[in-house]
Amino acid sequence: MANLRESLPSCFSFTEETDSVITGIISDEENLQETLACFERATRTSFVSWHTSLSEKSKPKRVLWSQQGEIIPGCMVPYTVDQSCVRCCSFGPKRPPKTVSSAESDESNKPSEGTGLQETDAKKSSKKVGCPAKLYWKKVTYYPDYDQLLDASRSLKELQMSRLKDDLDFGNPVSPSQCFIVELPLPPTHQFHNVSVQTAQPQSVQERRMAQLTSTNLSLDPSSTCHHAKVIHPGLPPQAIDRFGNPSTMSLVMLARMARQVAMATRGHDGRCFMETDRLREGHITFMAASQYNINSCAYEPEENKYPLHVTLTVGHVGRTSFSVVTDITLPSGHVMLTVINQIILIDPTTRRPTQLPDHWREHYGPLCVRKQPLIVPKQSPPDNATIGDLPYHRMTVAWSDTDDQHTNYTSYIRFALDALYPGLRKG
Repeated sequence: MANLRESLPSCFSFTEETDSVITGIISDEENLQETLACFERATRTSFVSWHTSLSEKSKPKRVLWSQQGEIIPGCMVPYTVDQSCVRCCSFGPKRPPKTVSSAESDESNKPSEGTGLQETDAKKSSKKVGCPAKLYWKKVTYYPDYDQLLDASRSLKELQMSRLKDDLDFGNPVSPSQCFIVELPLPPTHQFHNVSVQTAQPQSVQERRMAQLTSTNLSLDPSSTCHHAKVIHPGLPPQAIDRFGNPSTMSLVMLARMARQVAMATRGHDGRCFMETDRLREGHITFMAASQYNINSCAYEPEENKYPLHVTLTVGHVGRTSFSVVTDITLPSGHVMLTVINQIILIDPTTRRPTQLPDHWREHYGPLCVRKQPLIVPKQSPPDNATIGDLPYHRMTVAWSDTDDQHTNYTSYIRFALDALYPGLRKG
């Protein structure tokens, strides 16, 4: 498993390896999430939370001895478990079939009103095939000053444990430390599904997409970090110039969008994507709540070279459930052609409601903000006397190309507004 070891970040300290699992130590939650993400990418697997437990503060914690140097190599050390988590393979345990009473069954088979069709309680397809692979991690507090050698006698361990408990009871300094003990299941533990094909499909699509973006000469500057990214863009294509000889508004909008996507999906020299949005979106979806585009006059000056372009992304504002990204597009002359502010909300896919950003994520990126306030666009109503020709509105139909599979893409609304503006200016 040498290749797997190389795929895991340096923050993962190996302690033991068997035919089925790799065990290691991680210092904090941020590194834990990075390790789990790297592991899933390297093994072409995905895991979902199955069970998480948190120790109750009101109850005394049980003090245990670590085994085979799982925390400190060559030593046993007393520790307590603060939190534990079990994550199953996404093809894991089958859910028991839902039992339906005869009355409910009769009710569900009644024809739907207005359709004349009879609804059947057909079995829903599921990818759960009973794969036994599980990933474990536990957050522990350990006491390195009370360690013992692996071959220590039982009396020595009992004496050291008694000394620790006395110090804890009397409030004496014990110098505790915290870490995460992680057990990563190796590919052979997966059963009843093809790891290399079925579970790799979503990642393969993403890899193909990024390869296509890279082939268009969009690249991340080597100096980019997770909080300050730079994308080198080849410049505006000839088709971006409209019939009036100006860069079209939508070409500038799409330019900023694609550069931001490259920064959010490509790792910089610190090994992280911009604002770690790839990890932030695991188990969540994001929603573009508001956008602001400031196009400067230099974008329309013919003497200003439009290639190459330097796109800089910085952390705008970090709130409880949303954050903003500031994108600046700079010309070779050093003039800023376009500044974009995007306000993005983290959404729980189950409730379809905003969910809180991780605490460690907010603590890391909060101090790096360049804006003091989030981008909030107040709701506006059209004037009572607003007309477009003979109508007070411009009617249009949302096409499939205006969507991103499930809802209308935020960039389409900009084009809708432009399509309504021009006929309004002509017709009055």
